[in-house]
Amino acid sequence: MDKKVCLDTDVIIAILNKEERASILIERIKECEVFTTTINVFELFLRETPSQNKTYTCVNEKVEWGKTIEETIINSVQEKTNLKVLKFELIGLTNGINILNSQSEELTNMIFADYKVFVDSVENFKQETERGYQWLKPKDWLKLDEDKFGQYIREIIEKLV
Repeated sequence: MDKKVCLDTDVIIAILNKEERASILIERIKECEVFTTTINVFELFLRETPSQNKTYTCVNEKVEWGKTIEETIINSVQEKTNLKVLKFELIGLTNGINILNSQSEELTNMIFADYKVFVDSVENFKQETERGYQWLKPKDWLKLDEDKFGQYIREIIEKLV
């Protein structure tokens, strides 16, 4: 009887990340018929933001005093999308000049740390609010008009292409 192995997202990511357990998994599947699920790891999630005229923005959060950037990323993505963060990579910094502070209604300057976040599966996706959203490949996001994006979002997407 033939052995069959289904490679789920976690196994494939373990192999791609060259995790120690990946070598064990590779040994187990050498004599098996291998098939996998479809994995969509290269789409970018953006959501409409009512406070910015329903333009598309990234999941974002300020880092609170006493918290790390890592904790903030993991908690923010989990709370706002119900997705589990596997890893994240800094892709750059963006100078936010003349950003409207929604609480004080004043213009302010900010520095944004831009991260590419990898999640386990989009099957559990759920937003915390009733905002519009889309999952698109970065190159497809860039086909949209500039006015569809919140301030600096297009610049961030360009770092991914």
